[in-house]
Amino acid sequence: MASVGLDSFYDFVEDPARSAEAARRRPPVALAVVAYAAGAAGLFAAQGLAGRGALLGVSWPALAFATAWSLGVGALFSAAVHLAAEAAGGRAPALATFSLFGFSRLAWGLALPAMLMLKAVRPEASWASSLVFAAAGFWVFVLEARSVRLLYGFGRARSFAVVLAPYAAAAATALVLFAAAVWGAVYNLMRFANG
Repeated sequence: MASVGLDSFYDFVEDPARSAEAARRRPPVALAVVAYAAGAAGLFAAQGLAGRGALLGVSWPALAFATAWSLGVGALFSAAVHLAAEAAGGRAPALATFSLFGFSRLAWGLALPAMLMLKAVRPEASWASSLVFAAAGFWVFVLEARSVRLLYGFGRARSFAVVLAPYAAAAATALVLFAAAVWGAVYNLMRFANG
């Protein structure tokens, strides 16, 4: 069983097309859950090294929260991307998207060795730690777009657009909510001033 899991991961790295086809037939969901957890743990450790405070500090409960958060957000995000991909004309199982996105999230774990090297060379460079996290996040995005391209049969541009769609929807929702809050505050202030 472990060798099947490792084969799935190696295929994701070495033969992405074969990995996508295998995920279509039988998504490695359990391995994807492990990948989400491992990626979250690597990111958590890298953030701890960078001195970026977490909600609960650097502790076991904080790690458990970060892992659960990564898994929950990963499930929601992969579902949103799956819906966007189907709306764009692609067809693939939603669990395959979830599984390959879990493998993609392992790239967050690369932030840990990068942060260790950065701390050894320039321990005071906080701007460089931001660059490490930006690079790891970009790599996750590229792997997710590649997964969408191979699973749904899209071109590069459409796969990037499909992965960006949930981010754009969240940003638009936040902007509308912010505008409504500002409008409500201005309206109440004007009412108070006039009344």
